[in-house]
Amino acid sequence: MDRNYFLQTLLTGGLMMGFKGRSLFPEGTLSREELIHIWQTSGELTLEFAEAMPAADYLFRPTDLGDIYTYGGQMQHIAENNVGLLRNYITDEPRPAIPVEKDDEKEVIKENIRKSFAYGTRAIEMLSTEEMTEIVDFFARPLPRWHVLFIAQDHTTHHCGQAVVYLNAKGIDPPSWRKW
Repeated sequence: MDRNYFLQTLLTGGLMMGFKGRSLFPEGTLSREELIHIWQTSGELTLEFAEAMPAADYLFRPTDLGDIYTYGGQMQHIAENNVGLLRNYITDEPRPAIPVEKDDEKEVIKENIRKSFAYGTRAIEMLSTEEMTEIVDFFARPLPRWHVLFIAQDHTTHHCGQAVVYLNAKGIDPPSWRKW
């Protein structure tokens, strides 16, 4: 067992013991409502990124390399990853359908983003403290559910950051980043 895994497991175990019988978010720290607000704000900002690029440029990629996402592909990937992580590790609720035929279907992709973030909001609202702190067999290593939620959030931020490059390459000002 490597040192980082050991420390993460120790910390997670300590957190789980500390939360036993109490709120997932002890007084003075992050509340469930704040977590939902952070998740929903991320969804709103992601939709601003989806809206910023004209539909005619949704097939744009800043390089000729075919393995780089198109702009629409970036946005759809966010929605698909959210739904996948949520369904596989966070909730048993049925996943929303988020189909897309082509990366240039801007309105469909925006609706898919909305659905993915609504799905996450419902999951956060429905999970008990025990469920949120339960360790799941995440593909990289065992993690508590709340940690996987933060991974989904971080993934969204990562791809919105990449979208800044796409927008700048087209001479479009990206949405203003804001604090939560």
